[in-house]
Amino acid sequence: MRGPLLSALLFLSFATFEAGALPLRDPRLVASDPRITGKMTFGYCLPYAIALGDVLWHRSGIYSQGITVALYNPRTHQRLGAHIFVSYLDGQGQRWVVDNNRLQPTRAFSDEPLNWALAVLHRPGMRASDIRILFITPLPASKPKDKARFAKWMAWYNTPAYKKTIAREQHDQQQF
Repeated sequence: MRGPLLSALLFLSFATFEAGALPLRDPRLVASDPRITGKMTFGYCLPYAIALGDVLWHRSGIYSQGITVALYNPRTHQRLGAHIFVSYLDGQGQRWVVDNNRLQPTRAFSDEPLNWALAVLHRPGMRASDIRILFITPLPASKPKDKARFAKWMAWYNTPAYKKTIAREQHDQQQF
């Protein structure tokens, strides 16, 4: 009597665990998780991209890419700053892009990184000519040169120059 009852309880507990774990595997839900470092925090695109790359791999088994871009003001053509966003393919082969400033990923219908940038940035008036692709980095970062670049950039987040730069970028971006 104990054997069948114990087996049934064990089966139900695994079934419940699996059903509860499924939402974590959907990469769109993973990328929308507000608990990921830097999510919805202006100026924290790099910590978000690094954290999301790790979380997508651990929760969904999906490799992603960090796309680093330089942004230029469409009117003055002066550089506004740099930004990094994340691109990934879901289980159906559809491309999605997301950054720390978006609640949810955006579907990208192109194989061109420049078009991915336009899809994720959602900036009226900004065209492809206002964006330059600087780096495409596999995430999670595993190459020593990528890890070194990210470590150098992350160290910059703790300097007074970072706060000045963010204040300037916010002002410049509000101008157009």
